[in-house]
Amino acid sequence: MTTNSNEHSANDNSQLSSEIDALLLSRLKGPMLEFVRTQTHALHTKLAEAQGKLHRTQQELIETKQKLLERERKYRELRNKSLAYRQQVQEWYDVVASTPLSPRPQ
Repeated sequence: MTTNSNEHSANDNSQLSSEIDALLLSRLKGPMLEFVRTQTHALHTKLAEAQGKLHRTQQELIETKQKLLERERKYRELRNKSLAYRQQVQEWYDVVASTPLSPRPQ
């Protein structure tokens, strides 16, 4: 009940605000009306530019995240290869270390 009441109140407030804006605009004449229209257009233009910039930034963020995930995948792959190589070298070292030296033929 409270949520419905709050939504109804918010709708009433929004409608009232729109009516007040319309009334104020209807009373504006000549240069003042043109000034308000110019400022409104400028604000809408700035808003559109900001939304465009936000969209581009979001796209760049998505691309950067994809690149980061790819680099992390490559890093893990190289790390695993490095660990496998180290293990192989250690095994060869152990074999060489455990093989007795044979006397040199003269």
